[in-house]
Amino acid sequence: MPSSIRPGDVLAGRYRLVDLLSESGDGRFWRAHDRVLERHVAIHVISAEDARAESLLEAARRSATVLEPRILRVLDAERSGGLCYVVNEWGQGTSLDIMLASGGVLTPRKAAWIAGEVAGACRYAHHRGVPHGRLNPENVLVDTSGSVRVIGWAVDAALHGRPAGTTEDDLADLAAVLYAGLTGRWPGRSDSAVPHAPRDHGQVLRPRQVRAGIPRTLDEICDAVLNPGREQTPDAPTTVAGVVAALDDFVGDPTGIPEALVQRLVARG
Repeated sequence: MPSSIRPGDVLAGRYRLVDLLSESGDGRFWRAHDRVLERHVAIHVISAEDARAESLLEAARRSATVLEPRILRVLDAERSGGLCYVVNEWGQGTSLDIMLASGGVLTPRKAAWIAGEVAGACRYAHHRGVPHGRLNPENVLVDTSGSVRVIGWAVDAALHGRPAGTTEDDLADLAAVLYAGLTGRWPGRSDSAVPHAPRDHGQVLRPRQVRAGIPRTLDEICDAVLNPGREQTPDAPTTVAGVVAALDDFVGDPTGIPEALVQRLVARG
C-alpha cells in the first residue's frame, strides 16, 4: 500500500522518494530523485489494486503523447511491486491558488498572460485529442523563471476518480483561471480551494460585478465562456483558439511579466 512506503525507499530501482508532498484518499504525491538522470521528479503513487489504477495508467499514456513546454511531462508510468505510479517532470514554483491566497488578485495583464499560456497549452493538447480534465488554479504553476507550467495533464483527473475530460470542460475551466486571477474567485467546472464565484439565478456574475477596474475585453471573455446562454458581444471568443487570440492581443508584448510574477512566488516552508 502507498502508506507503507517512506522517504528513502526506491521505486523501480530508480526513483528515491524524498518528500511526501500531499495525500489524497489512498494516493500519495512525492518529490523523488531519479538516480539514472540525476534530477528531481514528481511521483503519484496508489495501490496497484486501486480501482483507479488502470485509468491512471491510460491517462499517463495519453498525457505522454503531448510534448508541449508549458505542460509538465509524464516521464514514466508502471504497475509493479503492489504499487501503481506515474512519474512527472518536476516543477519548482508556486501554484496559482497559493499565489492568490498569499498575495491577492493579479493585475489584468498578469492574469491575462497566465491564462493565455494555459490556453496555448490547451490548444496544442486538444489538437492531439488529449484534454486536461481537471484544470484548476492548483494545477497552474508559475515556476522560478516566471514561466507557466500546467500540472497533471489527464493524470490528475484520473487520480481524482474522474472520467477523461472534454475540451468543453477545459474551455470553461480555462476561462475560470482567468476569472480567478482577476477576482480571486473560482467559477470553474473542476473543484478548487479558491473561494467560489458568486452566482445569480444560476449564472456566474461577470468579473466586473465582483471587482472594479477589470478591462471590458477580459470581462467579455469570461462571460462568453462561463455563461454561454446569455446574449454576448458578437466577437466575444467561445473557443480555445479564440481565447488564445484575444488574450494575446490584450497582453501585447509580455516583456517584464514573467519577471514580475517571480516576485509573487511563495517560498516553501
